[in-house]
Amino acid sequence: THYGLVDLALYKTLFPEPHPLSAAVIGTPEDLNKVTVADVQAFAQSYLVPANAVLVIAGAFDPAVARKLVEAAFAGMPSGTRAKAPSVPKAEAAEISVTAKERISRRPRVTMAWRLKPMLHESVDRLALGALLLSLYTDGAFGTNIDAELSNHASELLFRLDVTLPHQKPADSARGEAEAFLRYLTLVQMPQDLLDATNLAEDRLTLFQLDSLPTRAALLSSLERSGSDPTQAASLLAAHWTYDSTSIQETARRF
Repeated sequence: THYGLVDLALYKTLFPEPHPLSAAVIGTPEDLNKVTVADVQAFAQSYLVPANAVLVIAGAFDPAVARKLVEAAFAGMPSGTRAKAPSVPKAEAAEISVTAKERISRRPRVTMAWRLKPMLHESVDRLALGALLLSLYTDGAFGTNIDAELSNHASELLFRLDVTLPHQKPADSARGEAEAFLRYLTLVQMPQDLLDATNLAEDRLTLFQLDSLPTRAALLSSLERSGSDPTQAASLLAAHWTYDSTSIQETARRF
């Protein structure tokens, strides 16, 4: 929330119009202020239909009883039309630098971001694990915060690295520190204890998701939408333990 204007500038730069992500996922305040009740109703009638849905039932239940309840509740509902994936403009390879000022936060931050095409599931997992590893690397040491993540937007992947410096550090040093952390991910031999800690952190995040019914349902839904088999959730969610530091670095260097 402290860097909202910066994030809007990031999406506008990486995904220029008419790309559907140009105004980020939710949209700009100006866009939202123009929305009418009729717009919301038209959107819901077109997109919030069974043809675009994944239904997940989580918890202790009898499958036969659950199926009857689902049929009783939804059998008469029109399926609607499956939404077509939007036409996405081809990304041109280019390095772009943008400066944006945010009044709420006074700490300088540099964000490096890459727009990536869809890739093999294993590559996605390795990049996501590398992002978590970078986030754990400093753990706020010396007042510097590292936050890296890989987000999946169906036809687009976004890898980003945020480096936020303490107040007293000059803003122009943030880019140098960001590049140093990026080199660590792609070039430096990672110590095994850091990789083990990253794997344990990944397991802990997953266990938190499995701990409540809503987040468990969301996790199973994400596996379904990614084309994975939700019945193999245990092996899929443990696959990150099979990746060594070399495979993570090779994937990071490639993409």
